[in-house]
Amino acid sequence: MVLSTLALATTLVAADTKKLGPPPDPTLHVFRETLDGGAEQVIANSLERPAFVSKLRERLRAQASELRRGDYPDPIGSGKTPSIATLRARASHMTIAYADIPRGGEIRFVSKDAALIAALHDWMAATVRVNQKEHPGGGPGEGGE
Repeated sequence: MVLSTLALATTLVAADTKKLGPPPDPTLHVFRETLDGGAEQVIANSLERPAFVSKLRERLRAQASELRRGDYPDPIGSGKTPSIATLRARASHMTIAYADIPRGGEIRFVSKDAALIAALHDWMAATVRVNQKEHPGGGPGEGGE
């Protein structure tokens, strides 16, 4: 059962293209909360650049390995995300698996520990909130930036 779905679209604008070179395909990040954990999907908006999808999947596999070791990025920074300490300390109580999906990849989180699942849901929500605040409208340069 899916409890909620949070999504964040990322893009680069033309001004960034001049500074950084050709932008990667825009991606959609989807966080799903479930009763036993959740999932993070990162999906390329286009299949026109298979090398980008391959790199995206490579990065997600590496991220899944980091998460298994308890290396959760702190979306707020400096240990200020309340759930981050729980996620890092109890990483061995969470099963984390990576799978390819069409145009991207998915990291699946599963646990029987209710406190750990609640911490995961808090972390997912904080990640989306921070990114939406940094990129109003879905990406840099959108929504008035």
